[in-house]
Amino acid sequence: MPTEPVNSSSTELLNSSNTELLNSSNMPKDLVNSSNTELVNSSNTELVNSSNTELVNSSNTELVNSSNMPTELANSSNIELVNSCNMPTELVNSSNKELINSCNMPTELVNSSNMPTELVNSSNTELKSSNMPTELVNSSHVSIELVNSSNTELVNSSNMPTDLVNTSNIELVNSSNMPTELVNSSNTELVNSSNTELVNSSNTELVNSSNMPTELVNSCNMSTELVNSSNIELINSSNTELVNSCNMPTELVNSSNTELVNSCNMPTELVNSSNMPTELFNSSNTELVNSSNTELVNSSNMPTELVNSSNMHTELVDAGNTELVNSCNMSTEPVNSGNTELVYSCIMPTKLVNSSNMPIELVNSSKTELVNSCNMPTELDYFSNTEIVNFCNMPTELVNSSNMPIELVNTSNTELVNSCNMPTELVNSSNMPT
Repeated sequence: MPTEPVNSSSTELLNSSNTELLNSSNMPKDLVNSSNTELVNSSNTELVNSSNTELVNSSNTELVNSSNMPTELANSSNIELVNSCNMPTELVNSSNKELINSCNMPTELVNSSNMPTELVNSSNTELKSSNMPTELVNSSHVSIELVNSSNTELVNSSNMPTDLVNTSNIELVNSSNMPTELVNSSNTELVNSSNTELVNSSNTELVNSSNMPTELVNSCNMSTELVNSSNIELINSSNTELVNSCNMPTELVNSSNTELVNSCNMPTELVNSSNMPTELFNSSNTELVNSSNTELVNSSNMPTELVNSSNMHTELVDAGNTELVNSCNMSTEPVNSGNTELVYSCIMPTKLVNSSNMPIELVNSSKTELVNSCNMPTELDYFSNTEIVNFCNMPTELVNSSNMPIELVNTSNTELVNSCNMPTELVNSSNMPT
């Protein structure tokens, strides 16, 4: 932008005929305020002020492709805006039902104060996105329509809420994440006397079910035949195949069932001191949790508790277990300086990069590849990470004066202006050099 602005008399540059502003890759939101008309000179005729509301209405749908569309443009008529990688939370009015297709739907959008109930009603059955935030499915947020029998396909979601388990969704029992609530008294048909064939001694094969709920083996739900002394073979070490069940009951975790660590969905309760015998993770069974049992780190649902200092041996979280970084639910504790490859975790939790958890080595200039992480946290604002400016989803917080060093926004970092999602805050007078 030329350093010499035009005076306020050049308001004619801001009229609806200057629609080409829509293609500007770095239009700062300050330039669309009527008070900033003087910033618009003849070479930047593209910039518009608030008096040109016609530039931001539904007829200018192409604006939604702009890399830096200001939040002000997010009125209800711009429903196409939902395809933007950094769609502002303001966009979530009732007319933006198709918001559910956004590539980066912010979790804030799913709070009752931000997301309209229209987005979660029965007409949006496609909400079953593989990344549907768990908050969206709390009873206070999701409409009851989403959990009725007509939305049975929701049971395939990777984050299926426990609320979905009403009696009309009996087919939910085939879901890979069947909530334990499905076997309570409201679903008596699953475990009551009319279905005794499912839980009596003749159905011993039930123990091979991939989703056998833990409650099914409690005396209140399962016929006594399956859990009494005559069937002790079902719960002793000779039934090691039971350890492959996705929801193996805690009773099965005696010291002879060391192979339990291979369970595809080992419940988190199993690793609490009150449930699991100390033999399974004390010094005599160090092979269950030390570096020689690296395969434990590949569990698709490795509970976060397993890696707390009180349960897991330090060997499991040292540099020798670098493959732990591939765990889908890796806890924040394994972030010692030896785990530099943690930056490749498929779901790197934002907590991992707090100064108290992540070593400074992971955020210095030698770890430039960190900028490619799927969930790059805002705290990674190290002075030497100038290449962070190329990150396709650079969080807006990173450019607040408290987070980003002035070096990253000075004139020598002109490439910053090419960031595909340069936050509008970057162009505030307090952050960007003149």
